Amino acid sequence: MGLALYGLSEIHYLTFFQDLTVDGHGFELSGFSFWIQRITDAQAQEPNKPVPGGVFTIGGANSSFFTGDIEFLEVPTIPEQRAPSYWVLNIAHILVNGQDVPINTTGGASLAAFDTASTLIAAPSDATAAIWKAAGGIPLNDGSGLYQIRKL
Repeated sequence: MGLALYGLSEIHYLTFFQDLTVDGHGFELSGFSFWIQRITDAQAQEPNKPVPGGVFTIGGANSSFFTGDIEFLEVPTIPEQRAPSYWVLNIAHILVNGQDVPINTTGGASLAAFDTASTLIAAPSDATAAIWKAAGGIPLNDGSGLYQIRKL
C-alpha cells in the first residue's frame, strides 16, 4: 500500500490513497493522518523489546491525538512535473524541539517533501545544518553531508 501520488506511479494508475478518495468510496474527508509514538531513552536502550508504534487514520484525523483546528493546504505541483508526485508544502520555518529554525526563502518559497518512511532530510545544506543542529545532530567528518545524533 503506497501513499505516493499519481506522478510517481510506474504503471500510470491512481495510487491506493488517491483511488480511495475518489467519489463513491465513502470517505467524508479526503485526507489521512499519522500519530507517531515517541520512544523514551529507556525504551531505546532495549533494542530487542518492541515499543509502541503509532496510528494511521485514513479518511480524516483522530481528534484524540491533537487539539486545535486542522489547516488544509494545497499540495503544489513541482514546476517540472505535470502531476503532483510528492507530498510537498511551501515552508518558511520548522519547529524542532521547540526551537524555530528559519529556512532561507530568498527568491521564492522553499518546498519541503514529507515522507513518513524516509530517514533523510533533503534540503539546501544551510537548512539541513540548522535542522540537525536544533535536533542535536553532529555532522560526520567524512564529507558525506550526513549527520548523526549521539547521546553524550
